[in-house]
Amino acid sequence: MNLEPVSTKHMNEMEQLVNQLLDTMRKAKLQDNPAYRSLQQLGQELGESRRNRFDSKHSQYSDY
Repeated sequence: MNLEPVSTKHMNEMEQLVNQLLDTMRKAKLQDNPAYRSLQQLGQELGESRRNRFDSKHSQYSDY
């Protein structure tokens, strides 16, 4: 998924909401639902994109 045009604010909000929904689905024991796996993947992509943006703006942390 191309997340480049999404603002950092919106990306952070989406990541939080996806994590909340995943938590709710876990509590409802819906981990076998195909939507759960799709949301997990979306959450991973959002997190990776967020970290990449941070790393590109804060090069002093690249060694960590």
